[in-house]
Amino acid sequence: CGTSILGSALTWQGWQVTNCDFCEEAVERLAELQELQLLQPWKLAYRPWVNSHGALAAEFAVGNVLRPPDSWKEKFDVVVEKGLADTLLFGADRASAMERVRDYGSMLDKVLRPGGCLAQVSDAPIQLRREMLELVLTNRPKGRSWLMQSYDTGSPSSTLILAWKPNI
Repeated sequence: CGTSILGSALTWQGWQVTNCDFCEEAVERLAELQELQLLQPWKLAYRPWVNSHGALAAEFAVGNVLRPPDSWKEKFDVVVEKGLADTLLFGADRASAMERVRDYGSMLDKVLRPGGCLAQVSDAPIQLRREMLELVLTNRPKGRSWLMQSYDTGSPSSTLILAWKPNI
């Protein structure tokens, strides 16, 4: 979430979106911009899923996404994560980074439905991110390993990793 408009862009494409960030000010700012309808695209094509204000309303939550509420258990089909991996991988010491990475894996397991997908967009080195995801998602009991695929986004610095939770 942060101050990114990615969630709003997905909402305008018909997605039901929950934006989450630990920074209350960032969440409030995005919610305010949505309420003022300042996050809508310049030209709105007909979208049958829009509300009377012209768009689905995204949800906003303040909290630590690495420790999601129990009400989010298997709530999401897709988690779109932009930039969180960047903050997890780097920090003052390796031990705290590894703890955050494990929490990240636990969070994904908790909030994604079976067969759900992580879409991770980042400018952190793709090999480093793949290693992080392999560490926390593929070292699972037989049949519980996630499938992963990497993609070039066409942007010089950004890459996309898709990871699918086992349908078990």
